[in-house]
Amino acid sequence: MSDAASIALPVPHDNALHADTHAHSHESAAAPQSFAFVSQRLKSGVTQGLSGTGLLAMGAFLLSQISSTPALVSQLAILGAACSIGGLALLTKAIGDLFGKLVIDESGIAIRPAFTGYSIAWNELTQWDVNLDADFPEAHSIRFWTPSSPCALSIPNSWLNHHDRTQIRRCLLSHAADKAMRSGRTIGQ
Repeated sequence: MSDAASIALPVPHDNALHADTHAHSHESAAAPQSFAFVSQRLKSGVTQGLSGTGLLAMGAFLLSQISSTPALVSQLAILGAACSIGGLALLTKAIGDLFGKLVIDESGIAIRPAFTGYSIAWNELTQWDVNLDADFPEAHSIRFWTPSSPCALSIPNSWLNHHDRTQIRRCLLSHAADKAMRSGRTIGQ
C-alpha cells in the first residue's frame, strides 16, 4: 500500500506543475506589450530635434533683440515668435520619434508619449488591420478605426520592423480577433 501511495503522489504534483506553468503563460499573455519606434525613427528624431533646437534658439535670440532695435519691433516679434513656435513643434515631433512606442494592454491600444500619440480603448475600436507586406516606408502598415475618428489612425511601415508588426498582429488577435479587417474589404467601409 505504501508503494501505491508513493506512486500516486507525484502525479497530482506533476499536474499542479503543468497547471502552474499554464497559469504563467496566461499571465504573460495579459502583460502589456510595448513596441518602441526609436530604432526606426532615430535619424528622423535626431534631425528634427536639432532643427527644433536651432529654430527655438533663433526665435529666442530674435525676441531678445526687440528692445535694442526699436524700428524693427513688430518684425522681430513676428519672426521670433514664428521661429519659437516652429522650434517647439519640431521638438515635440522629435520627442515622439525618439521616445515613441505602441503599447497594447488590457485597457486598449496607445501610442506614447500621450501628447504626440493617441489612445483607443478596446470598446472604442471598431476595426484594425496589420499589413505585414507593406512595401513603401510611409505606407500604413497598422491601422485602427474608431467611431469618433473620420479616418483610420495609422502607423507608417517605417516606424516598426517586420518582427514587431508580426508580434503586434498576434497581440491584436488575442485581444480583438473579431475586429480584424477582413480581406477584400476596402478602406472606409
